[in-house]
Amino acid sequence: MENGRFWIGMAAGFVVGAVIYHCARSERTKQIKEELMERLKCLYSHSGECMGHMAEKVVDAGVKAADKFAERAEEARDKAHNIARELKS
Repeated sequence: MENGRFWIGMAAGFVVGAVIYHCARSERTKQIKEELMERLKCLYSHSGECMGHMAEKVVDAGVKAADKFAERAEEARDKAHNIARELKS
């Protein structure tokens, strides 16, 4: 019984593999593959430009965050100085 299942699975795998191989060798598949490669080359050529733009955005975000942190630190320092003055009086 188990032997029969093995041969049925083997035959089904052979048929599926043959169909996939046949489809992969068709003209339409070759055309799709060429279009895909062309688009990937285009994306690759623009990736450097995109990375530069993203790096600028990251630096800008970092500068904004540092500025905001500095503002909050100054506010905290001023509050601490005011509390210290009140305690001295």
